[in-house]
Amino acid sequence: MSILYAYQQVGTKWLVDNALGCKGCLLADSMGLGKSAQTIAALASLFVLDAERFFPCIVVCPASVLFHWQSECAKWGFPGKYQVAHASNSDPEHDILDCDLLITTPRGFTDAAYWHEAGHLNGLVIDEASSLKSRASRLTSVAHACADHLALRWALSATSVGRSRAHTAVA
Repeated sequence: MSILYAYQQVGTKWLVDNALGCKGCLLADSMGLGKSAQTIAALASLFVLDAERFFPCIVVCPASVLFHWQSECAKWGFPGKYQVAHASNSDPEHDILDCDLLITTPRGFTDAAYWHEAGHLNGLVIDEASSLKSRASRLTSVAHACADHLALRWALSATSVGRSRAHTAVA
């Protein structure tokens, strides 16, 4: 397992504290500074502290970084069962029931939106939160619909998403 830089440790603690305090949050930082590392480290801490409250959780990210998230889980020691669900290799509707952390694309999340309706989902992380800017997008509407019922609501961004809560449905 790797070691986080001091600033990443601060970010990880901030994510954990927000989750324990029932607060959604947006982690915004420049690309390449370890938002996914901080997120996985925070998820690992929460899994140890209170897995029943925060999991299953889903990470929604662009298809181009699906397997990066999977490798980050291994690198940072996520203790639960995790897997990648992509339209080409699995059935996301079934996969969330078989793991603690599911990593999927926006389409995988919105196509299987019944997760939150059926109460199977306790956490949501949206990587590239700038995708939530459009209130008309399916991702924004599904994230917004389930956000109030989740114990964990995080958004990550390397781009400016604006200050309005309307722009950040999960936070």
